[in-house]
Amino acid sequence: MEPKDFYRQNISFMKYMYDHTMDTWSAMFEYGEKMLEFSGGQSGAGNDEFKKFLEEWLANGRNAREEFRKNMDGSFDQLKKFYE
Repeated sequence: MEPKDFYRQNISFMKYMYDHTMDTWSAMFEYGEKMLEFSGGQSGAGNDEFKKFLEEWLANGRNAREEFRKNMDGSFDQLKKFYE
């Protein structure tokens, strides 16, 4: 086996594992978001302020995950191009 083939297979495996890990984390975060939204909806006084804060916080978390995923996908693409 050529060294480049070995590296390509290694990169493909890492990308595969990364994708599955991110999918699992995303599912966990989505469940956590639903639980926070549910518990936030049950609170009494200051409900509007808390809901607004919670929505902003969850949106920031989603944006950060999407940005991280885009950056990692770009890095994997660069690695693949390097070994072509």
